[in-house]
Amino acid sequence: GCEVVAEFTITEPETLTATANIIQNVSCNGGSDGEVELIPSGGTNPEIVTITGLEAGTYEEILIDANGCPVTVNFTITEPETLSATVNIIQNVSCNGGSDGIAEVIPSGGTNPEIMTITDLEAGTYEEILTDANGCPVTVNFTITEPDQPLSATVNIIQNVSCNGGNDGEVEVIP
Repeated sequence: GCEVVAEFTITEPETLTATANIIQNVSCNGGSDGEVELIPSGGTNPEIVTITGLEAGTYEEILIDANGCPVTVNFTITEPETLSATVNIIQNVSCNGGSDGIAEVIPSGGTNPEIMTITDLEAGTYEEILTDANGCPVTVNFTITEPDQPLSATVNIIQNVSCNGGNDGEVEVIP
């Protein structure tokens, strides 16, 4: 018998790893517009994976390279607090039939919402929609009131002015 001695090297790919790049967290509380990009490195010809339509939560995804080698990637998608609002009636209409009512819509939660002041309101029931910086809406309802009856009075002339340019006239005003 003849013998042959051969020398050789067996190689292996680099360890497959991956990171999660959060492209977008959920924009409105309870929404499902979160998006993440899973970026692999090492392994054999791994591909970047983009996942859309995510709700807030913690996720565990498995990436597999061309040789079937897996890697687990963990990530968390967040969401803002629920947007809510209250109404502060700054001023009801001061005279029956007027339009000087003022209301302030005061938001909380959401993403950078701003106070909304509404002026020149007539008496009535209103529905207003406030949105935050992400376009998330909240609807509030409120009522502006006015005095029940228009202001009226009776005027009785007690004495006319006695001379032109004088100031001795007298009236009685009865509400």
